[in-house]
Amino acid sequence: MGVEHSRKSKPNRAGAIPTRRLESLAGVILFLWVVVWPVNAQYANYESYNITFEDESEYGRIHIENADRPEALWQIGAPQKGNLNDAYSGSNVIITDLENPYPAGDTSSFCILHKAELALASDHEMILDGYYKVDADSLHDYGSMEMSLDKGESWINMQHGYPDSILSWQTEKPVLTGLSDWTHFLVLVGNFGTLIAYGDTVYFRFSFVSDETPDSRGGLMFDDLGVYDTWEGISTKNDSEFATKAYPSPASTDLYLRSETHRMMEGRIDIVDILGKKVLQVREVFGEEARIDVSGLPPGMYYYLLTTQESGMYSTGKFMKE
Repeated sequence: MGVEHSRKSKPNRAGAIPTRRLESLAGVILFLWVVVWPVNAQYANYESYNITFEDESEYGRIHIENADRPEALWQIGAPQKGNLNDAYSGSNVIITDLENPYPAGDTSSFCILHKAELALASDHEMILDGYYKVDADSLHDYGSMEMSLDKGESWINMQHGYPDSILSWQTEKPVLTGLSDWTHFLVLVGNFGTLIAYGDTVYFRFSFVSDETPDSRGGLMFDDLGVYDTWEGISTKNDSEFATKAYPSPASTDLYLRSETHRMMEGRIDIVDILGKKVLQVREVFGEEARIDVSGLPPGMYYYLLTTQESGMYSTGKFMKE
């Protein structure tokens, strides 16, 4: 079901699922492996990527329903209509038609098909994030986000109905109706137990639904969609590790790390983003609570590693920056 793609001003449509370049989280794992080893790591392979829609090799991860038919609504390219006329990054997005208002009485979808290299049980998680912009009749027309663990046989509404232990939104849940600017979303997916095994394909479906009343609104578009196989926390089966609490999360200016059992005398804190890049280091930490100025960090998820120089103890965790 391959589809030819073009870089012309005409819409580019994504079809089948060929392989593509990976942007992995190797930096995060290597960072934690080297600095805090030995840790009881229970994984070796993982798959992570960010779809910016700028490179046609990325299109293989996207499956648009009825992509080879004229009625296919979702298109890839540079948006050119009304309030939906800019990409979040680069020039391309995936959008409900590049030039025309969305049609009445329509339901159209596209999917990201993701091979889960880490089973979603115990301390393993998956991250789905990206940016959306919407221009729709808030009373009647709307978008939705769903996931399927059985290759499309059944679907889970990601915006409603599941507890935080399974679908933990680290940003506000997407409001895919009305009028918005570019808005970030990020959700942790985990604790599905044996429902997702190593190597299973997880479907993430993005849909837009309109009622029978025509209007001239732009619809919905997405950019920079990322899927990351990761972990909820590093196993604590090691006598050198101790627990800390990071708060508030999300943090806006100051982040606090606190331990009830260990003093952080002459400690050091390293912070990395989800792509493994070290973004901040605090060299001097004293007492049972550390304050970190995170005001300069962009919004998103981060991991921290706290090490005590005196005893060689360490603690790891994560937090959100708003």
